[in-house]
Amino acid sequence: MHSWVRTHEQHPVARMCPLSQGCVLFNWRTRCPTPPNPPSGLSASVSGSTVNLSWTASTGTPTPTGYTVYRGTTSGGPYSTTVVSGLTATTYANTSVANGTYYYVVTGFVGGLISTITNSGGTTATVTCTTTCTFPTNIVTGK
Repeated sequence: MHSWVRTHEQHPVARMCPLSQGCVLFNWRTRCPTPPNPPSGLSASVSGSTVNLSWTASTGTPTPTGYTVYRGTTSGGPYSTTVVSGLTATTYANTSVANGTYYYVVTGFVGGLISTITNSGGTTATVTCTTTCTFPTNIVTGK
């Protein structure tokens, strides 16, 4: 349930938005803050049990103050594991990842405003982590 605000009941162009989005009054109009655009071009590579992620910074206004990396085990989500939040760089190494197939997404944020996740913008990366098993040589088996 949202609380709504209208700047002026009689104003024909007054717009409504949830107070939870930090609406502000401006020139008898309601202005809801805009979240940042999502980052794009997320890619991943695997080295041992480390997943190295990189992406292209969000463009437009507002500029994100940080990025959050999420991970899930199902394509399309949910991405229920928050890997890291508050990153200012556009790279991250997720270490000690267990074997499995993982789907990563990255969002940008400014305060409580979070960008969307969009597959068409290249913000989903799929990786499969596997450990190579090596066996000792010259094993003698007994009966």
